[in-house]
Amino acid sequence: MKIFASAACLLMLTGSAFAQLAPAPPGPVSANASGWVGGAQFGYNWQRGSLVYGFESDLSAMHLKSEITSPPANVFAAGLQPLFVAPLASPDNTNASIDWYGTVRARLAFAAGSFLFYGTGGLAYGKVDLSQTNSAIPAVTATPLNFVVANLQTSSQTSSTKVGWVAGGGIDYMLNRNLILNFAYQYVDLGSASLTSIPQGPFQPVGSNASVHAQFQVVTVGLSWRFSPPETAVASSQKPKSGPRQLPSNPWEGIYVGGHAGGAWGNETTATQPLFAVPN
Repeated sequence: MKIFASAACLLMLTGSAFAQLAPAPPGPVSANASGWVGGAQFGYNWQRGSLVYGFESDLSAMHLKSEITSPPANVFAAGLQPLFVAPLASPDNTNASIDWYGTVRARLAFAAGSFLFYGTGGLAYGKVDLSQTNSAIPAVTATPLNFVVANLQTSSQTSSTKVGWVAGGGIDYMLNRNLILNFAYQYVDLGSASLTSIPQGPFQPVGSNASVHAQFQVVTVGLSWRFSPPETAVASSQKPKSGPRQLPSNPWEGIYVGGHAGGAWGNETTATQPLFAVPN
């Protein structure tokens, strides 16, 4: 009898403790992504001796998707800690993706024979998508002992074209007077986006949110075709047919168009898992 009485007292004290404790919200979880990028570019260079300056614009498709998956939240009644959790809901999921971006940049470069070393910076823009889906699972709670069943799911999303900035640099190599091989690096920052899940039903989620810093880095290799100005084309056609290759006096000047491909990484995404409470 003493054993049973002690067990009963322990259960009462435990139930009272459960009734007084409020669950602590889970901490934030973050993720980054890596993926491919490919697109086209065009620009124009002016050359004065070894100094080359101009502008360039590019537009690229990319696959840069950050994903966070975590177990579904617990349902607790009136601030009670769950004693038993039934795993009957799908995992929580947060996605942030960038499918394309473009830039409009100034370029300043130093020419050394067939090589061109340049820095670049300017305006960047791109499409940023962010979505979050949260589920709730049934839980048995103490004091009073009950079985809470929730067929609850919250979801929210945002999608917008963001404008930011870009900086970087690269090396161009002139394969011939018209064909240019390019190695480029870009750091792109399109700003941030955030959202908060909206409840659907009688339950109230606590602290459910997601955010993304649409910042990423890109490394590409590309080929461009340079359309020589008329005077450059004439000067090039008059060079000797034998002997070492001689570049015209302004070999980098003119319009160029081409394509590029490479990889990207970044797009840091953060999510906080909600807790669902049954209101009194």
